[in-house]
Amino acid sequence: MDPLLLRLHKRLGLGTSTDSDIRLSTTVDGYLADALFRDDSALTAVLIDRGPGSNQVPPARHLRLQFERLGLLSGEDGARRCVRVPAWQLYCDQTSLLEHHKTPTA
Repeated sequence: MDPLLLRLHKRLGLGTSTDSDIRLSTTVDGYLADALFRDDSALTAVLIDRGPGSNQVPPARHLRLQFERLGLLSGEDGARRCVRVPAWQLYCDQTSLLEHHKTPTA
């Protein structure tokens, strides 16, 4: 299995309750998400941003495509929470990987 997916699973487990269901490499409405889990009764799709890589994709185009994928994973009405996690953040020393992605409550 992909080492980044394993690292993501480990990091998501640190920030959620032990009974949360984390699914890796799953499809959401026909689109591939790196992870899907339920946290605080909300379904969250996670997309690992691995960077443009060596396939000569300009960085600006890569980032635009990542945001397009986020939009597709969020669903037509944007009801599903979806976050993009740069791969380097999987190796950060944060307690909760998605803490900075939490939606502010009013």
